[in-house]
Amino acid sequence: MPKPPILALCAVSLAACGYPAASSEGVFVDTFPSGASCAVFYGAQVVGQIVPPPGIVLVPNQEGDYLVACKRNGFEDVNAIVHAGAEIRSFREWLGAKEIRASGGASITFALVPKERARWAN
Repeated sequence: MPKPPILALCAVSLAACGYPAASSEGVFVDTFPSGASCAVFYGAQVVGQIVPPPGIVLVPNQEGDYLVACKRNGFEDVNAIVHAGAEIRSFREWLGAKEIRASGGASITFALVPKERARWAN
């Protein structure tokens, strides 16, 4: 019983499975006006910095909440928590099908407020 055709069939079937999900996703950060310095945190750990925005910080491909903090001289400091979703491939995609779906990652844009304006608002 010849085994090489079986091995070739297995190799072809594995090649048709498609690519695995990405190992990282992006958190996009932008500010208006530009010129700020931003950092992305996971817990107490700094995951990445963007100086100046806009930019993308790569985070692991898993569901998670990240703190994004931005500073600029003359403006109030801003921060927010963003939820980054994971990109998970479906079984159909592993078989080569194309699917339209939202990808993982997250995005945030901050509108910076001048410090003088913030005092008048109070």
